[in-house]
Amino acid sequence: MPTSEEYQGAIRKLKWPGIKKLWDQVIAGTVDDWWEKGKAFEYLIVRMFELDRADVTWPYTVHLFGGTAKEQIDGVARFGGLHWLIESKDENENVAIDPIAKLRPRS
Repeated sequence: MPTSEEYQGAIRKLKWPGIKKLWDQVIAGTVDDWWEKGKAFEYLIVRMFELDRADVTWPYTVHLFGGTAKEQIDGVARFGGLHWLIESKDENENVAIDPIAKLRPRS
């Protein structure tokens, strides 16, 4: 399984045409097996912000409550005075609101 740094290196090589090709693969479900399930989409979203000149923070894990709970932040984007936490799900079906709802008490 590739590391976060390896995912970043791979996705940062892509400009808009490569991003479009990877997006088409995500939609078609034909992403190369090198990418762990959902990772191509996750890193693709952050890269799109970066290509549009936002400052980004790549996916990282936050340890809560003395390390007993872990939560991954899929990314952060900053542009001008705006800041976004990025949460992404590479799913074909409807996803429960839980992943989004659990962000609310932390804001």
